[in-house]
This record gives sequence, structure tokens and C-alpha cells, in this order.
Amino acid sequence: MGLADIAVWNRGKRNDLHHARRPLDQKESRKWLHGARRASEVLAKASRITVVSDRESDLYEDFALKPGNVHVLIRASSNRNLGNGQKLFDYAASLPEAGRISVTIPASPGRPARQAHLALRFGPVTIKRPQRGMPSPDLKRLPETVELHLVDICEVDAAKGVEPIHWRLLTSHEIEDFGAAHLMLDFYRKRWIIEEYFRTLKSAGFKIEDARISDPKAFMNFAALAALAAVTVTQMLRARDNPSGQALADAFEHHDRPLLLAELCQKVGDGLIRRHLYFA
Repeated sequence: MGLADIAVWNRGKRNDLHHARRPLDQKESRKWLHGARRASEVLAKASRITVVSDRESDLYEDFALKPGNVHVLIRASSNRNLGNGQKLFDYAASLPEAGRISVTIPASPGRPARQAHLALRFGPVTIKRPQRGMPSPDLKRLPETVELHLVDICEVDAAKGVEPIHWRLLTSHEIEDFGAAHLMLDFYRKRWIIEEYFRTLKSAGFKIEDARISDPKAFMNFAALAALAAVTVTQMLRARDNPSGQALADAFEHHDRPLLLAELCQKVGDGLIRRHLYFA
């Protein structure tokens, strides 16, 4: 786990052109497509690249313009028009249930961890290019439809007072059976690692949003260094109980080992030391 790319920018002068009429390169939402393109370049040797993002990234451009070697998995926000004349959410509700699974929903501020029972549905969809009142020139040049697959995930028997989960995931991966649909759920749930990372970068760690650095270039350098450090902290937290056999070398250089062992010797007993040595 690490950073494939970092992009830092400051908001400039106000753009008076209506948001819908701006070309994509003048919108902040370009970051989602930029991220996919950089993943395509930096991770080109990977056997599979999947860009996972939440509802903010539910943009037609992100589906239509994704790089050829990159798959996308995006939680739907818009009740899109489909090629069969239906609306996306209506189509999702009409799909037969393919199976159920139980998952642990991690704790978050103000919400304890809990078990959730989820029903999965899936099927192919053809989404249509949006017909906005003032479409941008970029949008007009995109294909009229894009072929995707939908995975609908709905919580059943939620406890009283708990808002049930309902995720509608759009992906360029082919979903032909329950196993593939389950895999997309697992991919989407890994977004929580991103939330942990940004929490370290912001409120629970480096408090980057509270920095008072007036020089934009200096702040950009600080943001980049903090981003790298936050990845190391996230690696350490996730490897603390070593659930996947991750090596210590993934987060630290070899010459850091004596210092780390000296620190451990001061803080913990021999039993825990042996466990850390084993996974290092």
C-alpha cells in the first residue's frame, strides 16, 4: 500500500462561467479522471488496476474517458437514465437477489462497529449521456452511452434506529456471478483505508487543514511530505496485528530496524518483541 501520485493545488481566481458550461480541465472534479490516468501510467505493470471512489466521483466523464487499462468502481449518486428506458434505481430494485452475506461495519465517530446482513443483486446496465440544460462542449463529444455493470447492496433486518446500508455500485468490471459481485463489495469496502489515511492526514494526525503557511509553494511541499508520512503511519496501524503477514520493510528502510527494535525494547515485554521480530 502506498501513494501512486500526489496532486496539490490552490483555488485561483473565481471562474464566472457556469459550472455546467466549463470544460472539464477547468473543474475541480477533473481530479477523479486525473487520478485514474496517473494510476494508468504509474501502475502500468500491474495485472489489474481498479479505481474505487465514492458518490462524488459519479460523473459520466469518469466512465466514458477512463484509461483502457483501468477499471472503475464508483458508488452511484445520480438516478441515471438507462438505455432500456428505465431509471437506474428502479432497475436495481427489479433485479433478483443473488445471495446474502454478513460483514462487520467498522466503528466511526459516533457509531460503534456492528454486523450487517447484506443482500446482493447485480446486472449489466447501459447508462446514457446526461442531457443537461447547458452541456459543456466536452460532454457533447462523449459517446451517447457507456456499458457498465451494477452491483446493488442492500442491508436487511437492520437494527432499530440504524440507517440501513444501500450501496449501488457501477463498475466497468464484468459481473457474471455472485462471486464477482462479492468481490466488488470487498473492493468498495477497502475505501475505508482511504478514510483512515485522510483522518491521519487531517484531524487525528498531522492536522494539515490547520496549518498556517501563507506561501503556497511552501504549503504544497508540506502537504506532499505530510501525505507520504501519513501513508507510513497508516501502514504501521494496519500492520500492528499483522493480519496479512506484511513485512516491516514495507514501511521502513532496512537501516531503521535497530532504532525500531530499541524503541520496542523500552516499551513492551519480551513476548511482544518476539512477535514483532517474527513479522519483521
